[in-house]
Amino acid sequence: MVSFGVSLALLVSGVVFFIVDIFLMVLAYCWWRRKKKEKELEAKAPERVPLFHQPGPLTIPPTSPVTAQTDIQEFAIPKLIERRKNKLAALVKPANILESGLDPVQYGGTLKITMKNKPKLGFEFIYDFRSTQLKVALAGLKNIKKFINEQILVTISMSHSTILYHSSKVEGSDPVMSEEYPFPLDSMEISSDPPIICKFNVWHVDKNSGKRPYGFVEVKIEDVLTKMNNIQTQGNVIWRNIILTDHLVDEGRKGELLITLSYLSAAQRISCTIVKAKGLILTANDKDLYAKMTLFCRGEEQQTVSTNYIELTQNPEFHQEFIFRFSNIRNASIDGISLRVDIIARQNGLLSDPRFIGRCDIGNSNSVDRVGKEHWVSALTSPKSVTQWHHLKDPSNPDLY
Repeated sequence: MVSFGVSLALLVSGVVFFIVDIFLMVLAYCWWRRKKKEKELEAKAPERVPLFHQPGPLTIPPTSPVTAQTDIQEFAIPKLIERRKNKLAALVKPANILESGLDPVQYGGTLKITMKNKPKLGFEFIYDFRSTQLKVALAGLKNIKKFINEQILVTISMSHSTILYHSSKVEGSDPVMSEEYPFPLDSMEISSDPPIICKFNVWHVDKNSGKRPYGFVEVKIEDVLTKMNNIQTQGNVIWRNIILTDHLVDEGRKGELLITLSYLSAAQRISCTIVKAKGLILTANDKDLYAKMTLFCRGEEQQTVSTNYIELTQNPEFHQEFIFRFSNIRNASIDGISLRVDIIARQNGLLSDPRFIGRCDIGNSNSVDRVGKEHWVSALTSPKSVTQWHHLKDPSNPDLY
C-alpha cells in the first residue's frame, strides 16, 4: 500500500514537471519570435532625424580614393564648428519645429535650450470666483543674459482672449517682479477643450523701446490650477524654463510706429515727427498709406493734420514733422494736451472708405498707455528731442491693450 502511494506521488510529480517544462519552452519560443519581429520592423522602418541634435564625436562618411580633399573639408569643418559651439546647448532645427509640437508661425526661428544655468520665469495663478478672473502674478526672472543699454520686458496673453499685457521694464540677470494681470475666465473654461494656454513672451528692449525676442514660456492653465488647492498657486511660485528663440510674434498688435517729440517751453510749442512704421498688417484691397495726427486738449479735438500718401508697404517711412502751437488754443496748458496718431490705408474701390490699421496715443489722457505717458514726460523734461517706438492698437477696441 505504501509502495503504491509512493508510485502515485512520483507519477504526479513527473506530470507536473513535464507540464512546467512545456510551458517554459512555449514561453521562450514566443519571446524569441517577438524579438525577431522587432528586429525585422526596425530594419524596414525609415531612418528618422532626431529632434534634439546632441553634439557627438566627429564622424566622416567613407569616401572613395577619387574623392577630393576639399570635399572632406567641406563636410568636416562645419561639423567641428557646430560641435564646439554646442557643448552646452542642444539645437532644435527649424525643420523639426512641427515635430516638436511648437507653432511654426509663432516660433519660426532657431531654438536653443541651454544645458545648465537655464533662464527661468516665475509666476503665480490666482483665481477669483467672485469676479471670475484669473490673476497672473509675475514673480521674476532668473539667469537672464544681460546686454548693454537694454532692459527686459515680458508680455502676457491667453489663447482664449485678445487681451495683451506688458510688464514693467526690468534690469539685471535675476530681476524681481511683483505685478498682477487679470484675465476674464469662467470657471467652466478652465477645463475647456482645446486647453487654454497662458503665454509669456520675454523681450530685450533697447533705449528706443525697440523689442528684440529673447524667449517664451507656455503654460496650460488646467494643468496648473487643478493640481493646487482652491485652484490657485498663491504663495507658491512656479518656475518654468524659458525656451530661447530669435523669432517671436507679438500677438494682438497691428505694428509699431516710431515717433520723435520735441518740446520748446519758451515758444509754447511741441514738434512731432512721424518717422516710420514696421510690421503693419495689410490687406489685398489696400491702395496706399497715410498717417493722421490729432491734437486734443482736455479730451476735445483741436487740430488735425495728415501726412502725404506713401507707397503701400509693411514697413513704411514717413519722415514728416508737424508743429503745434499752444497759443492757438484757448485756455491751453501742457498738462491737458495729448496727441493721437492713426495709420490709415486708402482702398482701391472709388466708394470704399479708408481702413484704419492702427492707433497710438501720447500724452496724459486715460486713453494713453504707459509707453505713451513715459514718452510724453521724457519729451517735456528733456532739452533734446526724444524718439520712441509705440505699439499700434486696434482703433475699434483700443482699451483691450
